[in-house]
Amino acid sequence: MHMQAITQIPEVPAAARTDDEIERHVQDLATLLPAAALDRLTLDLCGEDPGYRGQGALAAALAFQRRTLADLRSGRLDRGVLRRAVAGLQPPGGAPAPLFDRAFFLFGIRRSGNHALVEWLSRHFAAGEVLFLNSAEPALFEGGPGRLRVDGHKYGQVVPSALQRCLIVSYENCDPAVFPFAWNARVAHRADALLLLRDYPNNAASIARSARDRPAFAYRFRVRDFPDLWCRYARLVLDGCTPLRPVLFNRWVGDAGERAALSAALGLARSPEVPAAISPIGGGSSFDGLSRDGRAATMDVLRRWPVMLDDPLFRFLMLADETVPALNDALFGPGFPDRDALLSAWRHGA
Repeated sequence: MHMQAITQIPEVPAAARTDDEIERHVQDLATLLPAAALDRLTLDLCGEDPGYRGQGALAAALAFQRRTLADLRSGRLDRGVLRRAVAGLQPPGGAPAPLFDRAFFLFGIRRSGNHALVEWLSRHFAAGEVLFLNSAEPALFEGGPGRLRVDGHKYGQVVPSALQRCLIVSYENCDPAVFPFAWNARVAHRADALLLLRDYPNNAASIARSARDRPAFAYRFRVRDFPDLWCRYARLVLDGCTPLRPVLFNRWVGDAGERAALSAALGLARSPEVPAAISPIGGGSSFDGLSRDGRAATMDVLRRWPVMLDDPLFRFLMLADETVPALNDALFGPGFPDRDALLSAWRHGA
């Protein structure tokens, strides 16, 4: 390959990983890399011109996935060769220049308290100093004089104001394993990545409750990936997820000492209280909407699940993955709902 080598692009998992993980990683790369890079990579790896040059990112992504996965499965392409090739990629716009003093990349599952944490982080800075990008697409940042290309579709190029010295980007329902942290961190003099996790029963309760009003929306953006993604996040926290800093929502929202420790770990001078205001993004709380705006502390966010025990979608989510109870207990302590009782109720339609 004839591109300048960098090591910050996510590597293909080692040979010990499963074929499913390899396939998922190839698909993730297809969404992260520009069309021109995918065209060149397909040609270099598979020895075949993909035939989609200049026809757009989607055509290049599909050609890359089709050829690469076919050659991996047949043995014509070695995983190590793919891993070394990926390490030689660089986006055409170049590395981002430091446009901010601080940057925070927040990964969280929808309905897990993302906006409360964003608002709390923002309160460490003065009004007008924070540029917040909600639910961005994970991609390689590309830099330029006074501007930043964040992703290919939702935000594209952004131009910070002279006052904005802090960047906060929220990535919702994304796998942080494919996020090029070392590359994107160059956008600020200091960058931190946070992995937010709420306990499974309360997260599931909020998702199930929100589905009552917009079931199709809830399925596409909240329900479909929730059990698998929650387990993935939980294992990252338990195994140690450097450079991600885990934030357990239950402890953060309920313990001022936990918030103060997080502020100190992030190098922030003070630790504000949990905001009383409720973010209007996403319609506010699944249970209370915006009705408790200004009184957020009165919401019982850690006891949502008991009122959802008779809800069929909640029951389904609670039974969807048998590994969840042990993971939840390890992170949040005992108190998971009785799975046998939920299973019995599900079978008997009670």
